[in-house]
Amino acid sequence: MNKQRLNFTVAALLLSTLLSGCAARHTPSDAIKAKVESSIGKRFAETDHSRATGAVTRVIRDDGKVREFEYQWKNGCAYALLVDVSTDLILSWRYTSPPEPCRNISLYSFAT
Repeated sequence: MNKQRLNFTVAALLLSTLLSGCAARHTPSDAIKAKVESSIGKRFAETDHSRATGAVTRVIRDDGKVREFEYQWKNGCAYALLVDVSTDLILSWRYTSPPEPCRNISLYSFAT
């Protein structure tokens, strides 16, 4: 009987550890990060970022070769996309705020 209880305890502990690890890996900010990273290499005009998103959008850099668009959300989350002007391709992205506020944004916030 004690062996069965020990096996159950070990199994429950292992399962809870695995589930908490999965939950930690799939936070809303990971969803946002995945959404933005999936846009790299795509034409800016063909992505959700070129449409109204609910964020305040502004150009923070434009040197004729690249243009950087910043998206600022009401909760303090902000990130920027770097776009090649001649090809309209998204080259990279970065947070312009700490990433923590971005954890409270869901993918439904993006235009569809």
